[in-house]
Amino acid sequence: MRETIITIVCAMLGSKEIYNLITFLIDRHDKKFTPEQRAIRNLLARDLLIDLKSWKHADERTADEWEIIENNFLSYEELGGNGKIKKLFTECSEIPTTE
Repeated sequence: MRETIITIVCAMLGSKEIYNLITFLIDRHDKKFTPEQRAIRNLLARDLLIDLKSWKHADERTADEWEIIENNFLSYEELGGNGKIKKLFTECSEIPTTE
């Protein structure tokens, strides 16, 4: 029912972008995390914050270490994490990688 109303309103406005935005906001609001998922996200956030802050001022990083951080960040993001850790990750992704 909800999707039908959104579709009708968006069709009247004639904009697919509005439909996508409204659907995104509703889905994001409706998405509930279990206590376990929130705990895992918080642990990943803590680890990433510690690792990325130390790497922010590094001259280089190893590919193996970066792979672990990148995988942790992707998991963190899938669990709804964003914000300052995403900013730190972006900044650290520019650091040269060594083999």
